[in-house]
Amino acid sequence: MDTIYGYFTRKWGQGTRYSPEIFIEILKNFYDNYTNTKLEKIKLEYWPKRLSDQDDYNQWQKNCSFGGFKNLYAPPETDEEVKKNLKYISNLNILNMKHMEKNKELNIYQEKYIFEIDLSSYNELLALIEAKNCITCSYFFLKLENRFDFLNFNYSKSNEITGNYNGNNRIEVHLGNNPEYINRAISFILNFSLILPNISDNDKDFLRQIEKELKIKFQRKQFHYYIKKNGKWKTKKTELIL
Repeated sequence: MDTIYGYFTRKWGQGTRYSPEIFIEILKNFYDNYTNTKLEKIKLEYWPKRLSDQDDYNQWQKNCSFGGFKNLYAPPETDEEVKKNLKYISNLNILNMKHMEKNKELNIYQEKYIFEIDLSSYNELLALIEAKNCITCSYFFLKLENRFDFLNFNYSKSNEITGNYNGNNRIEVHLGNNPEYINRAISFILNFSLILPNISDNDKDFLRQIEKELKIKFQRKQFHYYIKKNGKWKTKKTELIL
């Protein structure tokens, strides 16, 4: 079998030089032009922290008293603020919604809303996250994820490794408010998990084109290749200079 390479982001992800406002359209075009899938929906998780909830209030007070950091921790929201947030979200193009109520008997220690929302509502969701950044310890988390195959690679051999769960590759975009510390920008990171069979000079040109279009930088020490040992696939670190 020819060598099959992979690339995945480690630790805390990596960034792009695009702003969150612009990147969504860039990524949408990337999927349209280079992959066998399209970017069509977003997942939003909303974890309300309520002033009316004794546990949430006590945790906030504990954080504020720890090490004299009183002014670093934003407060929980009032019930009215939570209601307004949910009303704002309800006016968007929601595809699916799940509400998990706090229930310690069922080992659910935090209220949580999970929304699947059409991509057309991205700007409104980003505006919500930016408005809530650093002013509440409620948690707003936006995630975009697609599994795909690149159009110019043959994945017939690598499917044995990945199982091809709707695609060999994955790009994740994570956007969220900072729910505790004030005076910090919203969190905006990318995670890549890519399978790259038979890296030729042409394939390296393709990866450099991705870097240019997404304004990212593939880190050469995050490449690896796959070997089969004792009937199981394992990875070996390598460095790939583009």
